[in-house]
Amino acid sequence: MEGVKITFLYQYEDKVRETLLRYKEGRDKYLARCILWDYRFYLKLLSKRWKFVCVPSRNESRRKRGFDHLPLLLDCLGIEPIDVLINLAENDQTQSKDRTAILKNIIVKSTEEIENCKVILLDDISTSGNTITACIRALKPHTKKLRVIVIASANIKH
Repeated sequence: MEGVKITFLYQYEDKVRETLLRYKEGRDKYLARCILWDYRFYLKLLSKRWKFVCVPSRNESRRKRGFDHLPLLLDCLGIEPIDVLINLAENDQTQSKDRTAILKNIIVKSTEEIENCKVILLDDISTSGNTITACIRALKPHTKKLRVIVIASANIKH
């Protein structure tokens, strides 16, 4: 996508879907330790040479949830993500008729920490791919190399 390698860890179905929904929508923060557990050594190894950036949630979603779900997943692995993206969308993309509107709502707030660095973008669930595309377009001009890791894909069969 956009010339960037994307790695999908799981298919978004059954237990994976149930666990992610319980974590995000059910606000079960204790599940943060489990979700990336199988990939902890791989992600820690990557973090030695790559900087992690999380796909940003809308402010309303973070406020409602009470925590920022993707940075918490990395924090549980001892990986500190770089906070450089902002999601300006006012409405939840999944409820929107025009799912491409997100392409205008993801912006970079600061490039200092990612300029000419190798960056991994982390997302939890990919459905249409529009949010990832928006993040890639925002980050790519500032990075040396960009990769994407998606925890669960709703469309790609593994």
